Amino acid sequence: MDLRSEFYCKASSPYKWMYVIITLKSRESLLPLVVIFLCIFLIILLAAGTTKWYAVDLALFFRGLGLVQNKRNDGKIYDAYVIYQKDNVDEEMKKKLAHFIYRVLPAVLEKSCGFKLCIYGRDDLPGEADCIELTEMRMQLSRRLIVVLTPGNSREQGPMTPAQDYDWQVGLHQVLFQQETRMILIQLGDIKDYSHLPLGLQHLLQKGPPLKWNEASRRAASPSSHFWKKVRYMMPVIPAQQCSPNLGSSQFHFPQYPDTWC
Repeated sequence: MDLRSEFYCKASSPYKWMYVIITLKSRESLLPLVVIFLCIFLIILLAAGTTKWYAVDLALFFRGLGLVQNKRNDGKIYDAYVIYQKDNVDEEMKKKLAHFIYRVLPAVLEKSCGFKLCIYGRDDLPGEADCIELTEMRMQLSRRLIVVLTPGNSREQGPMTPAQDYDWQVGLHQVLFQQETRMILIQLGDIKDYSHLPLGLQHLLQKGPPLKWNEASRRAASPSSHFWKKVRYMMPVIPAQQCSPNLGSSQFHFPQYPDTWC
């Protein structure tokens, strides 16, 4: 009732008098302010979630626009050295592994994305396949290590040759101790137990799961699939040949080593 009433106030003195009318007003509601802050919070939350969900797509989009121009000549020749289990796998997995290593990886990362890979068995000259010194050198000339994990490769099925075991140990040493190279873990098939892998790999798997390639997927070899987007995101921002165009594989020659070293 008082909010609808008008109060007349009068003040007077021998010299001056004042007359005012006072009307009471209701207190303004805080609801609009609360709604505004709630909307801003939801927008920020939505933007953060969208950015996190599409972080890989956004990063690849900005790379495609050429906004990253920090081309540094680090002397690297390869963008990635590929490590995989060469023995102690069954015939079916051996065929799947060969298809992935020699056909799918080069088709996606080299032909479609412009990266340069160093693959054991493909990039070796005659007589170099089991040279452990060349293996170490090629790893040092690579920016990433791609490790392909396969099931059923237990060490109890048979010992690996020195060169096969050496690339695993050198790669883990560079990643864990020297911290010179980043490792990309890719898994083929279902692996329930990683206890057969080197302890260093088991430590890395505890920090994060590997990327699982689904051969049965229709987009198994598509660079725009979710799997290959993650692989591309973990690869160098700029291919090594763009940073060091004078160090292409056709122009670079490895030093000759004595035959007794291999």
